[in-house]
Parts: sequence; C-alpha cells; structure tokens
Amino acid sequence: MPTQSGDIPATLDHERSGASEAQERVCADTETVRLFMDSLPAGLGVGYAALAIIAVCLYRLGVSAGVAWWTGTVAAALSACLLAYWRYRRESPAAMSLRRWGRRFTWLASASALAWGSAAFFFIPAPPAVEMMVVLGVTAVAVGGIGHLAMHLPCYFGFLLGSMVPFVVAFLLLGDALHAGLAAGMAALIAAAAGFGHFMNRTMRRSIVLAHRNRQLAEALAERTREAEQANAAKSRFLASASHDLRQPVHAIGLLLGVLRGQVLQRAQAEIVDRLARSCEALEELFDGILGVSRLDAGAETPRLTAVPVHLLFTALHSAFEPLAREKGLQLRTHDCHAVVHSDPALLERVLANLVSNAIRYTHAGGVLLASRRRGAAVSIEVWDTGIGIEAQHQGAIFEEFFQCGNTERDRRRGLGLGLAIVKRLAGLLQHTVEFRSVAGRGSVFRVRVPAFDGPVAEVADTQLPSPAVRRVAGTRVLVVDDEPGVRDATAALLRQWNCEVIALGSMAEVMSVAGEWASAPDIVVSDLRLPDACSGTDLVAWLREEFNREIPALLVSGDAHSATSRSSLPPGTVLLAKPASATAMLETLVSLRSLPASRPVPEAVV
Repeated sequence: MPTQSGDIPATLDHERSGASEAQERVCADTETVRLFMDSLPAGLGVGYAALAIIAVCLYRLGVSAGVAWWTGTVAAALSACLLAYWRYRRESPAAMSLRRWGRRFTWLASASALAWGSAAFFFIPAPPAVEMMVVLGVTAVAVGGIGHLAMHLPCYFGFLLGSMVPFVVAFLLLGDALHAGLAAGMAALIAAAAGFGHFMNRTMRRSIVLAHRNRQLAEALAERTREAEQANAAKSRFLASASHDLRQPVHAIGLLLGVLRGQVLQRAQAEIVDRLARSCEALEELFDGILGVSRLDAGAETPRLTAVPVHLLFTALHSAFEPLAREKGLQLRTHDCHAVVHSDPALLERVLANLVSNAIRYTHAGGVLLASRRRGAAVSIEVWDTGIGIEAQHQGAIFEEFFQCGNTERDRRRGLGLGLAIVKRLAGLLQHTVEFRSVAGRGSVFRVRVPAFDGPVAEVADTQLPSPAVRRVAGTRVLVVDDEPGVRDATAALLRQWNCEVIALGSMAEVMSVAGEWASAPDIVVSDLRLPDACSGTDLVAWLREEFNREIPALLVSGDAHSATSRSSLPPGTVLLAKPASATAMLETLVSLRSLPASRPVPEAVV
C-alpha cells in the first residue's frame, strides 16, 4: 500500500534540495491530515445516516437476526471515531502531532471498516434482496467516503479494504459461480476505487505543495521588497542628512564668486570667474536635482493644499521662462481657462517649471504652449511643444532618474535627466495624474490633472504667489552666525560688498557673550539653521528678539534636505533658504526682510 509521505509526483521535482523536499512532504502530510480532520464530522454524520437506513431496510425485508448486533458494532466504531475527534479538537495539535493523529485515525478507520465489513458474515448467505441491500449499502459507504477519506490516504485504504474485502472473501467461500462473479466484480471495484482515491490524494498533495511554494515565494518577494525599500529609504536618509555637508562648500563658493564679481577684474580674470560661476551653477543644479529626489523619497515634503488661480501660475512661469525661450528663437504662449485648482502652489509650480524647462530645452523651432482646460471635476494643465519628441521605445523610461533620450555623451547643457523623475514624485505626493503623448520629430504634450477648486471666490482672491524683491540693502546692520568659517567669511564678504555693516560670529554662545556690548540690535540676522551645542537658528532668533525686545527679521540658511523645520513652522519675520543659495537669492531675501519693521518692539504681555 502506498505511503502517505512517498507519493509526491515527479512533475514537482524541479531540482529541489533534499531539505526542501522533506519540508514539502511534511507540509503535505500535515495539511492533508488537517483537511481530513476538518471534514470528519460530516463523514461521521453520513455514516450514522447510512447505518440507520440500512438497518431499517433490513428490518423491512424481514431480517431480524444479527441486525442489532451489527448495527451496535458499527455505531460503537463510529462513536469511537467521534470521541477521538472531540479529543483532537480539545488538544488543538501542532503540526508535528498532526501526523500522530493521522496514524491514530488510520487505526480507527480500519476498525470502523471491519465493523461495516462484518455485515458479510452476519447477512451472507441470504435471500438475493437482502444480499443486494447489504452489498449496495456498504459499497456506497466505502466508495462514497472517497471525498473526505482520500485526503488522508492510509485512512482511505484502511477503510476501503476493511469494509469491502470481507464481502469478496464471503462470496468466494460460497463457491457458486454467481457469487464468484460478484467477488470478482467487488475486487475490480476495490481496485478502481483505490486508484481513483490515490489520484485524488496525489492531486490534492500537489495543490498543497504548490500553495506552499507560492507562500514561500510570496514571503521571499515580500522580504526582498522590504529590503529594497529599506535600502532605498536608507539611501534617501543618507543623502538628505549629508546634504548639509555637501551644500556647505558649494554655498561658500557661490558667495565668494559673488564677491569676486563685484571687484574690478581684468578680462582674463573675469572670464575665469564666469567659468567658475557656470561650474558652480552646474554643481548647484546637480545637488538640487539629486537632493530634491532624495528629499521627496524621504518624505520630507508636506503639501499644503490651497486654492491656486492658474493664471497666477502661468504669469510666474511666463516671466521666468520667456527670456530663455526668446533667446532660442521660440515663442512661449499661454492659454488659460481662468480656472482655480486645489493644490500646493509651490510644488505645483515646480512640476510645471520642470515640464516647461524640458519643453524649451528640447525644442529648436516653433514654440511652447502652456494651456489649461476644464475636464469635469479636474483641470488639465498642459505643456505642448514642437520639439524633437520621444521615440516609442523610450517612452516607458522617461520618468526614471538620469534617463535622457539621445544624450549618451551626458552633455550637461541638455540637463541631468532628473526633471521628469521629480515631476513624477511631486505629482504622486500631490495625488495629481501626469499623462503624456509624444511623436518623434513632431513634439510632445504633458498633461497634469489637478482637482478643481470649487470654494468661494473671496477665498481665492487672497491667494498670491510670491514675487522677488529688488531694492538695495546698503547700510543694513547684519549679524552673521555660522560655525563653518568658510561660509561665515564668504557671507560676510558678500554683505560688506553690498555696503552692509557685518557682525560675524560662530555660535549662539558667542552671540550671547557679546550681545550686551552692542549699542543696538542688528537689523537682520543671517544664521545657519543648525548651530553648535544642539542650538538652532530659530533658538538664536528667539533669544535675540527677547533680549532686544524687537522683532528682528531673520534669514536662516539650511543644508539639511530632510530638515524637520518646515517653512510653515517658522516664526513671523523669518525666511528659510536652502543651501547652496545664490547671491541673487540672498539679496532679494534681505531686501524683502529689510522692508519689515525691524525696530518694532515686541508687544508687552497683558497681565
């Protein structure tokens, strides 16, 4: 008789190791026993019902001798199985003990089968109707039980043989041709039922093994996915954390270049400074791209959704990119449907700026159109161009980092290949949909679907996009605090070139030690966000405002792409710039801060 653990089909043997095969056999063994036990109550219920029907039929056929004994024997066997099942449920066995329970029920099933098969000795020989009733009843129970008994093959074989072989023996002992034919038929039926049960069991075990493998593959895939996500998150956190140190020297170089440009230089020196400035701008662009992606991956951006008039976005983008388009001989046009969208104005402007910049970069004749269309509950903001287009084989990869069509030589003038990667991440963060269509040699269109804003018009009227300041800051008394001497000296030199009065110190402790000697408060504070001794620029600004009883404007500069300090959490009169900040950006920010009432006293608390 085939064993329960040795019938894994050869089709499942895909060069598995011995340990894996053993594990799969154990899994199949335990799972088939579990399924068998789960179906046992239904099988026992069918057995009790069949026993009652056969007993009633025998009494109606006039048979009385032996019926009570046989019925009692079978009922006792069924009850023993039911009692064992009750103990099994109370024990709730683990996987290894399931196999032990399987062996127990193999013996119980065999004993129960012998009780059923004893009908061959109680009622044979007998009138043909009685023999037919007994044979059909017991055969129906034996063969009909294949549905749940075949789950555990030893149980099934034990029950099949124990219940039907006694009839074969009884028929053969009678010696006549009719009963010999019945014995042969019963033997053939036993063989067919055994083969079908074996096939069902093999199919079931194969399904269990395949399910086990699928679970293992799913768990392995989930583990690999977790590892990849953790590695990606670690990479993003590293870049975000390291951005402060990476940006510091670039920031200092930019400030020193601003100082040099303000000097009287010979032509050759001026050309060198211009080349240095272009290289510094390229490095800033690279840092902004890489660290921008890492900041988004690290989840450091938090959208602040509000009502955004599309025409204000278009005005800002047209002002920023029209000179670049005109320089290339292109026409930058806008077509606004006068819609208002629900989005973060700064992040949405970054998305569109990347798309417009790409369109201008890859368009050599014709123009670029920035348009908006109402589409149901959304507004489709579209960037059309008549540029080189994107070949079909490249369209699936354009949102990947550093991917550029036709720029295998990595010409920096054609960008870094990070713009669309940032667009994809920003759109995902804002829950906006980005679609595109492109034909090589004819141009492209990128569409950003943004939810329309349906709030009151008065709420929209207050939404304004910031504009740069242009006034000078000569004569401003500026306190510069930075623990990096190179950055501190470069900032001080740039401010002095703008005719500012500069106090340059390295820490909050130094400021606190000398602030009492100052005749008046500084007009503006320029400080690194992260200072020594676990202090921050916001701590410094708060202390100075309390010390001098003045709301001193402050410019905080941060190289932390993943800084926990967001612009929305800054105190009033404080601006946060990311390193590397250009001299122009610093000048415009200082002019804007200078326009604030820096000498205004802090209001006294009302007691």
